[in-house]
Amino acid sequence: IIFQESANIIDLAGIYYILSHKHTNSINLNERILSVGLSWGFYESLATNFFPFLIGGKSLEFSLKYIYRSISANTFLFSNLSKTCLLFMWMKNTSGKTKINAVNSLLVYFTFILPLVNRIILINEESFRSDIFIQLLFEFALTFILSIITKFIFSSQLNVSHEHKNATYSDDEIYQVNKDLKKKDKKKKKN
Repeated sequence: IIFQESANIIDLAGIYYILSHKHTNSINLNERILSVGLSWGFYESLATNFFPFLIGGKSLEFSLKYIYRSISANTFLFSNLSKTCLLFMWMKNTSGKTKINAVNSLLVYFTFILPLVNRIILINEESFRSDIFIQLLFEFALTFILSIITKFIFSSQLNVSHEHKNATYSDDEIYQVNKDLKKKDKKKKKN
């Protein structure tokens, strides 16, 4: 199980590649993080939950494992959005030692600990046990709270970068410059 879950580093590498790709730099920062996080979460959910549900959902007997998996899928949607935010802050070298430690520990939680705990909880997903349901709801609530903490760290990082933008450009300014350059290129092509 641990070896399978250690492959989650591929998630981080994929999100890192998409965030650092040239074409995503022309999109507003908030839209970029939202689109990368949601699309990554959607495709992960499609691969891990939809196909087993499609195959098992056609059978005559209903199992609670589909309810468990839907709660788990929603948990991982918040996790993917938070991972995207945290990875972006990590790429931009978050200022402050406490913020760096918080970003790194939250990245470890969302990348390694959450999937491992979820896999351990769902080992007995075939049986109806109320403790599985309670553990999944607790895991969802904890992930939701940590996602809100991630949002606050991200917002404070943006506020700090806007205060110090005399020396550097913010991502929104780069977006506007790229937009203006595209307009100039279109005018040149028309002439």
